[in-house]
Amino acid sequence: MGGEKIFQVIGEPHEVVRKEEEIEISEEDIELVIAQTGVSREMAVKALKECEGDLAKAILLLSSRKGGGEA
Repeated sequence: MGGEKIFQVIGEPHEVVRKEEEIEISEEDIELVIAQTGVSREMAVKALKECEGDLAKAILLLSSRKGGGEA
């Protein structure tokens, strides 16, 4: 009908669990985030991992949490 293609898939579902790659964060990056936001080292590392090592995103994330009372 009208050039439509129909596909049928048969089989058992198979779930693939991917292990998250560990992001390497330099000591300089951690210190910069701490200096810019005033948070603890633990929070700085957590934010950097959450933002996949992106300094700007980590700083903005922590600044917004700090301003919102979540930090």
